[in-house]
Amino acid sequence: MKAACPQCGSGSLELTEHWHEAQIVFKQEAGRIVDHWQNDNPDPYKVVARCGGCNHRWRLRGVTQIADVESYDVYSSEP
Repeated sequence: MKAACPQCGSGSLELTEHWHEAQIVFKQEAGRIVDHWQNDNPDPYKVVARCGGCNHRWRLRGVTQIADVESYDVYSSEP
């Protein structure tokens, strides 16, 4: 996984997939998603990350679901 904190570089992240009616939270440790879970709801619209090292929070620009994170390497500072 390429996502890392743009502030401190940590790869320990909490990734929250936002849906119009719900949220799904994924944990990333050492650059890998732990307990990845897919939802059949077809309406995700953003993924927000929170760094486990410095608590920085940001929205992953161009990412609408957790499956997009593996090839993701652009950051946005607005959640």
